[in-house]
Amino acid sequence: MNTFNNNLQFIEKDILEHAYDGINDRDLEDTCRDELHNTLFNEDYFVVGYYQAQKWLNDNNIDVFDAIRYCNEKEEEMFGEVQTQYQDAERLVNSYAYFKGQELLWELNSYNDAQDDLTKQDIANMLKEIDEAINS
Repeated sequence: MNTFNNNLQFIEKDILEHAYDGINDRDLEDTCRDELHNTLFNEDYFVVGYYQAQKWLNDNNIDVFDAIRYCNEKEEEMFGEVQTQYQDAERLVNSYAYFKGQELLWELNSYNDAQDDLTKQDIANMLKEIDEAINS
């Protein structure tokens, strides 16, 4: 496996760890499944602080322009236009995690199999699947 794929796997694991912590730390029973992503990645920041965000980009060898391009593409896909201006690393990293987090959630069988309003079993299944993905 090349370095890029190894790095991408690390980034995805980092974002999945954020999702795991967010699910584990909240009472999400009866939460609408379609709101889970927003709860995990829009109500709680993935990275706080300009320095920490820039460090995360650097540590993960993410080119700022590649991250902006990715976020712009995702924003246009979701909303039909690009409105966000990435004036600092914190906004960029949190947008990146927001979009990547959505992709990762949608890939989970347990997410796709969950009820519209999450049950304790749905939550347990997601935690188990995320844990397995992080530790694989």
